[in-house]
Amino acid sequence: MFHRYLPFVIVVLLTNIILRAQMSTPVVAGKLTLPSLTTEATKRDVLVMGLRVSNDFDDNALSYSQKKQSNMLTVIEPHIGWSLSRSRANWTLDYRPGFSLSHQLSLYDSRSHMLDTSLQLMLTNHLSLRLRESFLRTENPFDLLPESGSVPGSSALDRPNPPLATTARARSEQSGVDIYYALDSHTVVAVGGAFFHVGYDSPQQNRVLARAQSASAHAVYSHRLSRRHWIGLEYNIQDLISEQPQSRALVHSVFYADTMQIRPNMSLTFFAGPERLSKRDELPLLSERTPGTSNANWQWAGGGAYSCTAAHTTLTVSLSQRMSDGGGFQGIAHVSDAIAELHQQLTQRWKADLLTSYSHTRMLSVTPSSLSYFSVAPGFTRVLTPRVSLEFRFWRVRQFAPDVGQAAYVADHNRISTSLVYDFKTPLQSQHR
Repeated sequence: MFHRYLPFVIVVLLTNIILRAQMSTPVVAGKLTLPSLTTEATKRDVLVMGLRVSNDFDDNALSYSQKKQSNMLTVIEPHIGWSLSRSRANWTLDYRPGFSLSHQLSLYDSRSHMLDTSLQLMLTNHLSLRLRESFLRTENPFDLLPESGSVPGSSALDRPNPPLATTARARSEQSGVDIYYALDSHTVVAVGGAFFHVGYDSPQQNRVLARAQSASAHAVYSHRLSRRHWIGLEYNIQDLISEQPQSRALVHSVFYADTMQIRPNMSLTFFAGPERLSKRDELPLLSERTPGTSNANWQWAGGGAYSCTAAHTTLTVSLSQRMSDGGGFQGIAHVSDAIAELHQQLTQRWKADLLTSYSHTRMLSVTPSSLSYFSVAPGFTRVLTPRVSLEFRFWRVRQFAPDVGQAAYVADHNRISTSLVYDFKTPLQSQHR
């Protein structure tokens, strides 16, 4: 689907954001990463299989805070993953189907599909190619939390709009391609593009509630000033389309980016620059599109990311401010968000993690309005055997809007989940070694 949009643009972007190959910094929001291919001595083919069985309690399953309806849900999620590595290629596949059984609300008796795949090719000693694809179909709003909302390796500008706490059936797809060329040991240029589509349908009435999509292209120039310091420039262009309200925007942006490896286990990245929005609102009238308002304006956009890895602790924090497709329900919007993720090894058998996010969306439709979203999800894992573990997690989600027109979006959720997880990993024999 993405190839239809690729002719649409080309790029010039400077983002030290791209060089993980020479700087072993973790992947964080806002960073494009250079493909890291294995050598002949370390290449491996691995098959991963697993099964997760969860019992989830949600105190507001219908996302209607004035009259809450609780629900108990049993979810069965098989898992299969496959990784194939060669000296100049690396392919990974991760597929998770889900089967949900609701004990109070038959609305949540459903199936879900989650797929992530990527292909990295080292075409020559200087030229690399990466393709990536992610697909999600679900009726569970908790599947749309930030930890499963973007493709590994995508940048903050490609990140989907923050999720909505809604009972609708969601279907999203995110894909991208990047081509990297190393001019020398200190300089890398890259071009690429990304496509994102999201849609919401009513499970009861089988009708479309909202649709949105975005296509973007970028060009990057990145230069290493020192062993631990990269700078760069980026030109990015996005075509944003929303169907409720009907609006479309073309966004041009130029960013300066800077990545510093403060310590071997600590990195800091930031990018900032001007962003030009050309927007045209269209209002439905008798099944035809009638032109509404049209305007163009300049504003600042940017973001940053911090990552730190210690012996038993991993912390990543990212901030961004950008234009967005509004996720389908909100029209073209200006989004400011923050995401923090913490992983802690407590003992040999106990692990803890925390994911929290906040987003404020300011809609730019004919009647401007705003929507805020907050979620926090602490969890604990107890390892029972090398392949079996028990997980406990609590979600707190709050979605609120001061505008009367957005009252339907206001929702509060408290959710508790207990899961039994089985994971099996085995290397595969290959005749191509």
